[in-house]
Amino acid sequence: MKGKTLENIVLALGLLVIASAVFLMYIDTDGVVAESVNLIFSVGFIIYIAYSYILSNNLNSEIRGLEI
Repeated sequence: MKGKTLENIVLALGLLVIASAVFLMYIDTDGVVAESVNLIFSVGFIIYIAYSYILSNNLNSEIRGLEI
């Protein structure tokens, strides 16, 4: 998958995660949804870590290609 496409997918997922968590925080009046919000933020963080790992591997392979 091309880097720009992957960046756009991760950006869209990140915005979706933040928007859904903020939406749930503001509609919740009695604190019941707090566990769901924490789960949503956790999933978003895992997506970010996976994206960072993939990006660093791609950059390392490009750097190795330039050194040869």
